[in-house]
Amino acid sequence: MHGSRWGWRRLQREERRHGGGERFALLLDARTGLPDPWATRYCALLVRSKGGSVNSMAKALRSIALSVEWAAARGIDLTQRIDSGDLLSQEESVDLVNWLRVNRSVAARKVKASVRPPVAADTHYTRVVDLRAYLSWRAEVSIHRIPIASGRYREAAQKLADWRRMIGGSYVAGLPARDMACLRNCVVASST
Repeated sequence: MHGSRWGWRRLQREERRHGGGERFALLLDARTGLPDPWATRYCALLVRSKGGSVNSMAKALRSIALSVEWAAARGIDLTQRIDSGDLLSQEESVDLVNWLRVNRSVAARKVKASVRPPVAADTHYTRVVDLRAYLSWRAEVSIHRIPIASGRYREAAQKLADWRRMIGGSYVAGLPARDMACLRNCVVASST
């Protein structure tokens, strides 16, 4: 097996090469060395099956790891929130979007945390989109376990739809004007 690592306090990403040469990215618990089961399922079922490369998987895993780091720093149990259908409040969503904006590269970590430069607008956008897709998928799995007869199914589905719109709006609302222009140019270029 071949591996490359980048890590956070609790999780680290590792790339494995299978016997047939296929590469697969995993998010490992730094304490146990075991892959995170939710992140692994997400990458296998949604990222890889849709033709995503190992680099796409690595970017999604980076966003997931950053969200876990954010939740740990805030004392939030993401699994409990997702399973209960509570998800994140507007304030928490905005805080998470801002957390995803901070540059955490090795060079940036040498700078005082309060003055770290932000990541590029396209990197921030990718992080938010990847995280929104992952948390939405996790929430959908939980929602589908709710019996329709309980009456909570529709409420939970609506809450998820509202959260998806909110986190997308939190991203756009937090962008400086120059980044909005860059994002519009990227969208126009990709649609032609």
